[in-house]
Amino acid sequence: MSASTELPFTLKDSSLLKGQSYVNAKWVEAKSGKRFNVIDPGSDKSWASCPDNGPEDVDAAVNAAQAAFQTYRKVNPRKRAQLLLAWHKLIDENKDDLATIMTWESGKPLAEAYGEIAYAQSFTWWFAGEAERIQGSVSVPSAPNRRVMIVKQPIGVAVALVPWNFPMAMILRKAGAAFAAGCTMIVKPSPETPLTCLALAELISRAGYAPGVFNVLTTSLANTPPLSEALCLHPDVHKVSFTGSTRVGKLVAGLCARNLKKCTLELGGNCPFIVFDDANLDQALEQFMALKWRHAGQACITANRLYVQSSVYEKFTEMLVNKTRGLVVGHGATDGTTMGPVTTPNGIKKAEEQVSDALNLGAKLVLGSGKGCLKDGAGNGNGVSGYFMEPTILTGMTKDMLMTREETFAPVCGLYSFDTEEEATQWANDTSMGLASYAFTKNMDRVFRLSENLDAGMIGINTGNSSAAESPFGGMKESGYGKESGKDVAVNEYLVAKTPTTANILAGFLDLPGELRNYIYEFILLQKEPLNPFVYYMPQANLTTGLFRANRTIHQETTLFLYSRNVFDVSNAGPGQVSSFIERIGNSNAGYIRHIITTFPSFLYLDPGDVTFKDDSFETLKTIQAACTGLSTLETSLGSTNSMELRLDNLDHHKLATEALELVDTHFRAISSIQEIVLNVFEDGPSDYLRSIMTSYGWTIKTTEYEEEEEDDRYSDFDYDDYHHDYDDYHHDYDSGDEYDIDNDSDFWRRAAD
Repeated sequence: MSASTELPFTLKDSSLLKGQSYVNAKWVEAKSGKRFNVIDPGSDKSWASCPDNGPEDVDAAVNAAQAAFQTYRKVNPRKRAQLLLAWHKLIDENKDDLATIMTWESGKPLAEAYGEIAYAQSFTWWFAGEAERIQGSVSVPSAPNRRVMIVKQPIGVAVALVPWNFPMAMILRKAGAAFAAGCTMIVKPSPETPLTCLALAELISRAGYAPGVFNVLTTSLANTPPLSEALCLHPDVHKVSFTGSTRVGKLVAGLCARNLKKCTLELGGNCPFIVFDDANLDQALEQFMALKWRHAGQACITANRLYVQSSVYEKFTEMLVNKTRGLVVGHGATDGTTMGPVTTPNGIKKAEEQVSDALNLGAKLVLGSGKGCLKDGAGNGNGVSGYFMEPTILTGMTKDMLMTREETFAPVCGLYSFDTEEEATQWANDTSMGLASYAFTKNMDRVFRLSENLDAGMIGINTGNSSAAESPFGGMKESGYGKESGKDVAVNEYLVAKTPTTANILAGFLDLPGELRNYIYEFILLQKEPLNPFVYYMPQANLTTGLFRANRTIHQETTLFLYSRNVFDVSNAGPGQVSSFIERIGNSNAGYIRHIITTFPSFLYLDPGDVTFKDDSFETLKTIQAACTGLSTLETSLGSTNSMELRLDNLDHHKLATEALELVDTHFRAISSIQEIVLNVFEDGPSDYLRSIMTSYGWTIKTTEYEEEEEDDRYSDFDYDDYHHDYDDYHHDYDSGDEYDIDNDSDFWRRAAD
């Protein structure tokens, strides 16, 4: 605001009146240095000025909001709620000054300004609670062994493009939801009412919000399109919320569509107000007066088309005219004013055109002149300064008139007569818009029919107040999409949902039918060699035969089931794999041994791997050491077995064999249930040195020489890639709901028998 500007009012706290933009908790000018004037609609005089920001000012604001988002998104819900309540409290403490500023820039009477502040505060209070009610979910899908989680997170930097008719409520309704969700925000207020927004920014700084969480870029009417476009197209802006005309809303939607940004549009109204002959006419009149003439008819949910049933049409018209005559039109700051000026000159010009069109098509003027009090080119304004228009009422309206098809943003009302409910519903819906509809009747059957049949996002039955913080606000058709306020829906506009899907590797095997599960256990226990749980990655091993070759789902899930219990060996491990197994064994020695014994009670199989290189010796001994340590802690469990055979494979190095047997002797000598050690060696047998070492320990030792095995031609052409391809195809069928009938799968049982 210019330092030389003399204010037409006095504030209790003059620091609330700011004349600079608010970016990253700093008061800044536009890079161009330009400013624009703020006009009092009640006097047509400039009383303040603000920075005229352009596209070149967008980066700084978005960068600040993006940097703040990285921290604010992590602020816990309770803290976000506390910050909103702190802002709420400061607004309440400063409502006198806020109402004054609002009146002088918007024109609305002080009483209405106080009413808007109370309405606006309902959003900060409500969204403080919503901050702690953001919840995800966990569900069980039709596919087995899975859980689907929904995780909700803030979407990022949000932009609010707000109108002038409710300069505080529109900001708090958007910012409250964004802050509850964990988003940061940039507000571009209307050129007519930037100062209310800047006062809110000052209170934000006092409430304890971090720099960059809330930012304000003011701009002139001329710079509004390029600045708004730059904000909508900025790559770090992920959400845009716009309240305004349908025409501009379509432009905003087009800009957001270029980069697929999430967008909420609250657009034009042209709302019908229906009075049936069974209604309480006094109640209907009271509600219409508050709804229609508030802020001189400049509300998106105001009653534009008044439909009155023919039997009470004349009576209700007379009641309306008499009541409206009692309104006092004047400056919003003047005591006794009940209706202030129109906020912009364009609003009066459009209203005059609509009235003229209606009169030309046969409507009758029953109250008011249908003319505004704008100054002409010579500076004449009928002796009145400001943008005033008397309340105007027209009767005999028809569907061909402009007022029927267009939204009226002025103190002009047209009455339509109807005969039947069907006729009223059809006429009410005969518009491209669908923001709100109102109906007054005592017929409860009709109440439910109208609730179903009226095409509007909000429907007031026997009330003209269909907007509350607790209920979703938003329309349908060309009145926009998305919701503001209300439980869950408003905050969800500022959230993204992620859906992690997890598969429980234990549930798949354990949830199999008991008979089939027992068969699998029996199959495992009858194997001549212990099954290698890594066979999913090595299909040539034993687990790919029989049962597990026939049913790939059981193959995979059983493998993972065993692996999850540390039932595995390292029989096919190469030098590069041993170290990864060591860590696993070392972390759960006891469990490793216990589950091997439980699963394979006839023998214990320990194969350190192919240790044909000296470099492997150290890791091999660590493997044996880990297993031995685990066994020494399980003497009781081992003692319960009938007979135990310890097999040590591939110990053909003399030094390695000596050290391995020393470990075995140290840890196993006292375990009487181990009857013998089987030492597997290559076909040429152990050396004399190795035999002497084995004998010296006093164990009953049996050696089994390796012989050249015939190649199993059943799997000689096994193709690992094809196996995976087949497995994916199987799971596709499985996930699609095809049921597998094991009892009737003869091939399954034939393979199992093999």
